[in-house]
Amino acid sequence: MASITTSRPARRHHLFEFEDLGWFPSLFRDTITSWLADAFVGAYDPVIPLILRLLDSEGSNQIVDLCAGGSGPWEYLKEQLDNARAEQGHGRTALTLTDLFPNVPAFTQAATRLGPNVDFRSDRVDARHVPADLKGVRTLFTSFHHLDTHDAQAVLADAARAGQAIGVFDFTQRDWQVIRGVLWQVPLSMFRSIHKWKPRRRSQMFFTYVVPLTVLTSLWDAVVSQLRAYLPSDLAAMTAGLGGEGYHWETGQATAPGSDYRITYVIGHPVGLGA
Repeated sequence: MASITTSRPARRHHLFEFEDLGWFPSLFRDTITSWLADAFVGAYDPVIPLILRLLDSEGSNQIVDLCAGGSGPWEYLKEQLDNARAEQGHGRTALTLTDLFPNVPAFTQAATRLGPNVDFRSDRVDARHVPADLKGVRTLFTSFHHLDTHDAQAVLADAARAGQAIGVFDFTQRDWQVIRGVLWQVPLSMFRSIHKWKPRRRSQMFFTYVVPLTVLTSLWDAVVSQLRAYLPSDLAAMTAGLGGEGYHWETGQATAPGSDYRITYVIGHPVGLGA
């Protein structure tokens, strides 16, 4: 997808998204999350230094990706992160993919493609209450806006309570110019990409090109995602005092050179484990 120059912020509206509804067919949900993983290759390159900082703060090579969808940006981000770690004299990063609605086929394919340092949980993992056995730096990509303020803060509070570092990254923008661009970018991107997938299901083709329900529901979700987006100021207010003096928070936006994509982020880690 082409990048979009941002203009003025819109008011936040927490409308429903189809992907969040328990009855939403897994065929549609899995198609949309897999498309998202394809459509935004390279979008999260600017956050690699932030993830490196979190790994250093933990003294760990383990990442637990929450709300991973169809594996998120890890198809391209994993190798770049490993290369950056190798330059620092560290080994490969171990990655565990999790989700409240785990897309097991997509996770399986990602683990096969990305190698032995990648695994996944096939059971439901709630980012607000992460199981104690899942240790490591927690990450969330393009998913935080799905949560209302109470649940979003609960995700951050759970990381602080468990003494685990966390990085939340999202390219959604509460911006009217972005929203206008979404109206034509989403359908065009889906029509261009889904027929090229290998493997793909006939049902995915049917509900994209014949009866385009995946396109229509994805378009709705894409517009709502922008309206749900959190600004750095929202995240700063959400983390104020969270975890007490023993936990450090940082919010901001990261942009790659030559790109208009702005990645809004909040990162946190226990004090004393890193800068």
